[in-house]
Amino acid sequence: MNVEKFAAEVLGQATERAIKAAASPVQKGLRRTLQHLTDAYRPFLFKTHARVESIRTFLRPTESVDLLAHYVPVDLRSGAQDVEVDELIDSLAQGGRFVVSALAGSGKSVLMRYIALSFFHAPRGRIPLFFELRSLNVDGSPSILTAIHEYYRGNSSIEFSDFEAALRSGYFVIILDGFDEISPEKRNEYEREIIRLARDFDNLPIVISGRHDERFNSWEDFTHFQLKSMTLSQARELIRKSNYENEVKEVFLERLTEDFFQKYQSFLENPLLAIMMMLTFEGYAEIPDSLHEFYRIAFDTLLRRHDAMKGQFLRESHSGCSTEQFKQIFASFCVLTYSKSAFSFDRDRAISYLGAAIKQQGADVKAEDLLTDLIESICLLQQEGFEVSFVHRSFQEYFCAVFVANSGSGFVKRYLDDTDSRSYDSVLPMLMGIAQQRVESEWSVDRVSELCDQFPVDVNESELNLHLAGYPRFEFILTERGAILIEVHRTKLARDIRILRSLYPDCEEQHFGDGEARAFDPNDWEKRITSELLELAESGHPDLTEFPDLLERARATKAGERLRLVFNADQTSKSFYKTVFETGFGNWIPFLNDVQEKQRARQSRSNAFLGEVFGPLDI
Repeated sequence: MNVEKFAAEVLGQATERAIKAAASPVQKGLRRTLQHLTDAYRPFLFKTHARVESIRTFLRPTESVDLLAHYVPVDLRSGAQDVEVDELIDSLAQGGRFVVSALAGSGKSVLMRYIALSFFHAPRGRIPLFFELRSLNVDGSPSILTAIHEYYRGNSSIEFSDFEAALRSGYFVIILDGFDEISPEKRNEYEREIIRLARDFDNLPIVISGRHDERFNSWEDFTHFQLKSMTLSQARELIRKSNYENEVKEVFLERLTEDFFQKYQSFLENPLLAIMMMLTFEGYAEIPDSLHEFYRIAFDTLLRRHDAMKGQFLRESHSGCSTEQFKQIFASFCVLTYSKSAFSFDRDRAISYLGAAIKQQGADVKAEDLLTDLIESICLLQQEGFEVSFVHRSFQEYFCAVFVANSGSGFVKRYLDDTDSRSYDSVLPMLMGIAQQRVESEWSVDRVSELCDQFPVDVNESELNLHLAGYPRFEFILTERGAILIEVHRTKLARDIRILRSLYPDCEEQHFGDGEARAFDPNDWEKRITSELLELAESGHPDLTEFPDLLERARATKAGERLRLVFNADQTSKSFYKTVFETGFGNWIPFLNDVQEKQRARQSRSNAFLGEVFGPLDI
């Protein structure tokens, strides 16, 4: 591909489209500005193309492969609507705003790169600006736009004001990868900026990827799509396109029948897990049913991949670590980096983290040598330029769970009480799979008992009281056209229930699954929120007496203006909670009681078995 030729066409089309869309009086000045931007950004378009045209795969993390040769498109869904990837790209080129969410390993980042690359191969009058949001953790940039501007302008003299003018003209399409990779303490800040971008730049198309997050449903200027799971035919195509030994692929494809797919669908419908399954099958000829066992065997597979004979592998390793040392040190490294929301880092920082992990384990190993093994031999980490990152974050999450499960007495309770646990990743479910008895004995049994005693199922308004204790305060941000953004204050109680929902996914699915899976209309939801607040204001709620006037003022404000109102909920807010949490309201108390019943049944079976082993206890 002649990148320079395609870049020239992309730039030319974007310039003409932006100028035609502008009012006549400003066209001449805009043309000068865009020409200045074109000259300054041309080298960085090449940089973008180079960044997105190839990918590192789990199979060959030290090699770059052509994205288009390995990409398998998977449809997206919003409510009951299914769209193909190319339809999404066409809508994006027309000015759409989208959030694409999916579980770990579903191919979100590959999709974002494919979207950026498509604007080169089939120019649509917009210049793609591809940006990985995890870099905000390292750079500490005060804003996403500032970070993008600094990244693309390089040493040129392009001013931020010119960059803003081009954004307003529709010159660019912004592709933001990995919202979930922003440090948790910074997400609210950058979320507000993303929402402002959509409101302040009418002609700016934006697409963002991230793991599932409830906050996406309240981004009213964005359509929220979820990547659908792979079908059998897509899984087979992924395996065929993978850069691995043909013989291994053919053997696995022979086993990948309809029945096999149905049995292991939870693994095979996810691109990363499907590839890992092929490796696991190659080494073990069996597939575990649980996720934590799957990752344990996958890790063993990576250790064995370097050489069929473990002894030979150890002689060739740089660090000289045994298999058990690798596991223990890497688990310490993972829990340390996870606690700091560090998913990528420069080489010196990686060595520093490994040094701390080695010291914690009391091992006699050089951090530099171990890092080389993790990159070159075991392939759990990868290096691109000066940046070191996990080959996939799911390994960080698995080994974080391993560390917590194998830690000293009381650590599980302290971890679940104090750590900023991320309920949307895999750490908590895998921790529960590895050490269910420890989790229940050290934390969840007592916590569920406390909550059930505090909010009895047979007491009127227990559900409302539970919500009041978990979400007592809301801040409403009123913007132009009367649109409402909601910031929810969550207490430790709400956090603990979210953790319990992650620890007990069967109960979660039973009580929340159907309601949260149904179609969600953010515009209708916002209208109902507004109606509830107006009714509360009319009934005399002291925090909402000014709400009707503020709403009218907001409807008359110019773009970019914000009006704020703090609302402390009370016993009159039941209907409001039902609207905010939709079908979730009314399910929390039954969920907790269902969990408690399962805990008690499990404890009863355990006591009965211990009685068989040791005989009845003397009282």
